[in-house]
Amino acid sequence: MTRLSHADLKRQHLEIIARLKAMQADLATCVANLRDAQPGYPTGGSGGGGAPRLDSAGNPPGLDRYLNVADPAAHDLELLCKQTRQMLNSASVIHDIVARWGDSSTSPHEGGIAPRRVASGGDCVVCATYCSGAHNDRLRAGLCVACYHDQRRSSLDRGEWMLERRRNLLSERVDDVA
Repeated sequence: MTRLSHADLKRQHLEIIARLKAMQADLATCVANLRDAQPGYPTGGSGGGGAPRLDSAGNPPGLDRYLNVADPAAHDLELLCKQTRQMLNSASVIHDIVARWGDSSTSPHEGGIAPRRVASGGDCVVCATYCSGAHNDRLRAGLCVACYHDQRRSSLDRGEWMLERRRNLLSERVDDVA
């Protein structure tokens, strides 16, 4: 295990912040370009309200380039969403550690020990959201607060509800990225 000094950690955190700020300005354009590069989008019309142009096989123009090779835009869009979720979860874990150990009143050197994380913390089994285990942010039956309340409102059995909830969350994420 590599031990980093305070200066190393601070430099890495500042670099992460700088990269996130630099990406923020171009994120909307990036997502729009990724969506535009996918086959069949946009419809092929020039925005004039005309019917989309299709070839003799009924495919939109440019689709043939994706029939034999993978669609790089779809892969990159999926990777962007996945890495963003992982970054959010990682930032939540780091924040939790700093919040527990950063308070000088709980310093182990002064005889105080930081309270251990409650056993109800972790990742939601449906949406993979990290829950810190705090009173208002804990897992219930393996679910985050939002998923727990959604499941209580549902009439479906747990397995069917989990599949439906994951589909709904995935469609919301894709719409949010647009």
